[in-house]
Amino acid sequence: MEAGVVSFNVQPVTKVGERPCGHFSLKVETSPLVDVFYQIRDQFDSYTNLDLNHSVRYSKKETGSQQRDILVQFDWEQGVARYSNFNAPREPITIPPQ
Repeated sequence: MEAGVVSFNVQPVTKVGERPCGHFSLKVETSPLVDVFYQIRDQFDSYTNLDLNHSVRYSKKETGSQQRDILVQFDWEQGVARYSNFNAPREPITIPPQ
């Protein structure tokens, strides 16, 4: 019995602001049979610097049984990460160097 489908993709280099970034995406979708109990339709996107040692942006969209639209933006120069869900920001959190 198939419960769903997951796909992971390495996308072409893209810019976040003016910074070229690696872009990785993950999509999760439950099958129609599992949808009866708990539907999952999630899309994750992660952007890193080209050296793959710092996150630049992370987003998660859930449109199944639970609804979320999360965005986390990492500002390594300021040493903070900014989180929002449905464009409602929370207080920035400090991220340690490296």
